[in-house]
Amino acid sequence: MFGSFLPISKRSLLHSSGPLHPLVHLIVFGGIALLAAWGTDSPNVRAGLCAAIAALGCVTELVEWRLYANPLEYTDMVVDAIGAVVGTSVGAVTAPLLDAARHRRGLRETGQD
Repeated sequence: MFGSFLPISKRSLLHSSGPLHPLVHLIVFGGIALLAAWGTDSPNVRAGLCAAIAALGCVTELVEWRLYANPLEYTDMVVDAIGAVVGTSVGAVTAPLLDAARHRRGLRETGQD
């Protein structure tokens, strides 16, 4: 994410362009959303976090555009939002599984299984 704030001339050092660029955006924003979704049980909070993460992607692109006069990359905004939705959805589905695994592990560690 921090590489986003580099001027285009410096981005080549990080290989932040090319065919893998959208995949990197998807993984980064999806990962952030996944971790955020695991942090709460509330569907409303998850929805808010998802929206905030998608907004972060948009704000990041707008800052790059204003600060460095980089082209405004609408595709990156869309991919960031998709990553946020996918990460939040996966987090919501897998959170109960993680909670059950933590509970079982806790019982084993205390000898209560």
